[in-house]
Amino acid sequence: MNQLLRSINVDQEDLKKIEANIHFIAVDSDQFFPAFEMLNCFEILQKTNANTFYHEIKSIHGHDAFLMEYDQLNYLLKSVFNEK
Repeated sequence: MNQLLRSINVDQEDLKKIEANIHFIAVDSDQFFPAFEMLNCFEILQKTNANTFYHEIKSIHGHDAFLMEYDQLNYLLKSVFNEK
């Protein structure tokens, strides 16, 4: 997703039309999809979309943390899905 967002030429006006909430969930130790890349994408989108959010899972398990850190992930996803 990060590579796609960085490599496509998207009109900023089109990004403003997104009405859905956009959530980035990063893992601080992920080497495949580094948290700093997720944060960069979040910061870019947040400039045009106030409905953009960034969450970060703290883990020593790298890319597989979403499988191991299910308590943190469940907590984050509950807040995402319980939005009004």
